[in-house]
Amino acid sequence: MRRFAQFDGFLILVMTFALPAVLMVGCGGGKMTQEEENKAIVRQFWHEGWEQGNQAVFDEICAIDFVNHDPNVPEVIDLESYKQHVALHVSAFRADKAVEIDEMVAQGDEVAVRWTWRATHEGAYMGIPPSGSQLTLTGMAFHRLAEGKVAENWHQCDALGFMQQLGVVPSMGREDFTWGQLMEPVATAPSDLEANEAVYIREAEELWNEGNLDALDDIFSVGFVNHDPAWPTVTDRESFRGWAAGWLEAAPDMEIVIEDIVAQRDKVAGRWTCRWTDVAGIAGSQPTGKRIEVTGMDICRIADGKIVERWWAKDVLSALQQLGVVAPLTEESKE
Repeated sequence: MRRFAQFDGFLILVMTFALPAVLMVGCGGGKMTQEEENKAIVRQFWHEGWEQGNQAVFDEICAIDFVNHDPNVPEVIDLESYKQHVALHVSAFRADKAVEIDEMVAQGDEVAVRWTWRATHEGAYMGIPPSGSQLTLTGMAFHRLAEGKVAENWHQCDALGFMQQLGVVPSMGREDFTWGQLMEPVATAPSDLEANEAVYIREAEELWNEGNLDALDDIFSVGFVNHDPAWPTVTDRESFRGWAAGWLEAAPDMEIVIEDIVAQRDKVAGRWTCRWTDVAGIAGSQPTGKRIEVTGMDICRIADGKIVERWWAKDVLSALQQLGVVAPLTEESKE
């Protein structure tokens, strides 16, 4: 009997110390997941690196062989050139507000970010004298992490809108350079990541690559809300339908290649390349017959098997330059 009593005492002692630890893990007090750790590193990247201009943080959280991809600054490819790129913006623009991370989607070793940057143009920038203008820039980025460091970036922003606000490119009637009005949050059923990814892929294949406009109603919800700073008038399913029809008519051989997908909960973030032959002219341009290539990113919110909300970041400036609508931005053109 004494032996069993000793065992009972030992069991009580173990439970006394073990139970709180088990409860702590079960209540979320345990070690962060890989996705949470990666998000924390990416927050440092934007808040300390971009917002505060802390060059040292890039050395701390970026890999030595860091690689950058940005269609608007193709020469910024490694860590040193990236740091110089950030320093240029920090010296030319005073941040009026923190760099807002509007959305983060993490899966595996990748984090997709949607952001808004507001600043005042107070210093020389790429040959453009200080204007004092208050600017809003929206964009997205994909970050790949390895061994706790940012190893590779893909950037996309509303470069056209940025240049329009600086007065380098005509406004073309644009006044709003934000993401636009958000939807009211709605309760949805738990998400199936594979099913959500399938919806995202189906749009690229059926609507765009096959030119099947009828597929739109099966893919997008009736209350669909669109956020595209480059096309602020395309806000709902019907205006999106008209916009898509115009593109499919002007670019019947359009091809969209999905380069990467990151999915988490009800969000799917995609990075893609779009190619088409300019046979009809776009935005008032004459047909050039050129093969046009544009890169972009988007984030979709999916509920009940349909896309209910989307945010875009794409290289419209490059497209207009390839079409001859906007002249290349040389130093002379900025004076």
